[in-house]
Amino acid sequence: MKHRSPIRFVGTFGLICIVTVADWSNPAHAQVPGDLIRQPADTISQQVEERVENRVEQSVSQRLNQQVEEQLSTTAKAARKLRDRLAVRTSSGKVAFHQVSLPNGDIAVERQWLFTGTAEEIARLRQSDIRIIQRQSLESLGLTVVRFEVPDNLDSRDALARLLPDAADRLDRNHVYRPQAGAGPSSPNNPEPNPAGTCPMPTPVGMVDTGVEVDHPMLKGVQVEQRQFLEEDGDTLAEPRKHGTEVAGILATHLSAEASSDARLFSASVFHGQDNRSDGATLGHLLQGLNWLASQPVRVINISLTGPDNRILETAIQALEKRGILLVAAVGNAGPSAPPLYPAAYPGVIGVTAIDRDDRLYRWANRGNQVMFAARGVNIRVADPGGGQSVQSGTSLAAPVVSAMLACEQTGQSPDTAVQLLKNRARDLGPPGRDPGYGYGAVGP
Repeated sequence: MKHRSPIRFVGTFGLICIVTVADWSNPAHAQVPGDLIRQPADTISQQVEERVENRVEQSVSQRLNQQVEEQLSTTAKAARKLRDRLAVRTSSGKVAFHQVSLPNGDIAVERQWLFTGTAEEIARLRQSDIRIIQRQSLESLGLTVVRFEVPDNLDSRDALARLLPDAADRLDRNHVYRPQAGAGPSSPNNPEPNPAGTCPMPTPVGMVDTGVEVDHPMLKGVQVEQRQFLEEDGDTLAEPRKHGTEVAGILATHLSAEASSDARLFSASVFHGQDNRSDGATLGHLLQGLNWLASQPVRVINISLTGPDNRILETAIQALEKRGILLVAAVGNAGPSAPPLYPAAYPGVIGVTAIDRDDRLYRWANRGNQVMFAARGVNIRVADPGGGQSVQSGTSLAAPVVSAMLACEQTGQSPDTAVQLLKNRARDLGPPGRDPGYGYGAVGP
């Protein structure tokens, strides 16, 4: 006997399903479970209906879960986008620009680029939808740099290379660079003692950093001349002073001897303050600071900041090296497995890592071929704005130790000779010879 009675039901979610029960005794329908074949039609209908309804509910539930996950993902992306786009304000509260996180993790000023080109190439920029923000002559670096803003369709190297096919290697983003200290002390109750200065006649030292509190007690005995490079659209960006005061205090401690006033420090203030986040220096402001330092009688420049590789920055670094100026840079606090950071990773730049009093590497210090020397930079007592002191760690605090020592070695010596003397003095740590952790070894007290 054949049974062909359609079963209709309306599920919980308003879906109508039609199930036909057909020829249960036909062996061709072997896919139907045997326990259903042996039961009465009413019981079979009820079980089939329940199973179909369960499957429908599962399907709809899975679809709803997927939609919820997609919505959450969209919301998270939107929140991340808002978080990664930060307004940088002037001292008067006006928004000067936005800094954004790029897909590769670098930080840059939104849609801003720098270019070193000829007058004809600059004129070609003006003919497009590009807005020229600033053109500056950096005479001490031998560069003319144009800062410009592009629309979204030109905000890539490929797009700009099509516009300027012969100049792609002379343009790059207006990247933002970060200081490399303040990661936190390892033992705040037992800081590293501050060594006494042993260099009565050092050569002048330069530094690019935040502003410096020049009347801090830890800077006694050092003549500090500083200039601010934070102008933006007729206004001035907010100027922090913490990191620069820390670095200047370490330089002063290692340069001055018995409160001597022979040591000279030239400080370029290039870092702007940010809302609830660390300070940052745009490449445009950094170049201005380096250009000014190159015009001063400095023989060593301390650069306690890091960031991405940049063609314009590399060109400026090469110009400083040609002038016989030694560049000392922190290697960074991104961790042992992190990629190289710049400018420490440029050839010719002296990269410095941090160690503690037991010659152990700072746990967050970058490693690699860019490391040339190690110096104390963990659990160090530093100068704080307001006349106080605190204890901090980071490769930023190790770099000025090496800068001060090179300033002392350069008295009557060439830059290359000064570096070689420091190599000879270094205590070899880690594997024999130069290694990715300690470089040539530890220097300093």
